[in-house]
Amino acid sequence: STYSSLIDENSPLATSVLTVATVPTGSNFSIVSGDSAGHFNITSSGIIQTAASLDYETNSVYDLAVLATNVYGTSYTLVRITVQDSNDHRPVFVSSQYEV
Repeated sequence: STYSSLIDENSPLATSVLTVATVPTGSNFSIVSGDSAGHFNITSSGIIQTAASLDYETNSVYDLAVLATNVYGTSYTLVRITVQDSNDHRPVFVSSQYEV
C-alpha cells in the first residue's frame, strides 16, 4: 500500500503528517530512504512527524520508503508527502514611484 499527505511549509516541528499501520500490530518502523536531510521522523506507533523546517521552494515533494519490522519479517511501504507553499516572503511594491 502507499500513503500520501499534504503539509504546510510553515508547520511547526513535531507536526504529525500521517500514521502508517501494519497488521499484525507491534511493528518497529523506520524511514529508510527519501529523506537524507532528516526532515521527518517516525515514532514507534507509526506516526510520521516533522523533524526540521520545510521549505516548498527547496523541496516540494518527499517520497519516503518506510520499513516495518516484527518477529515474522519485514515489509515496505511508500509515503508521498507534498509540501504546500505558503506566503512566506515580505511584501514588495510593484513600482518604486507612485504619483498622487
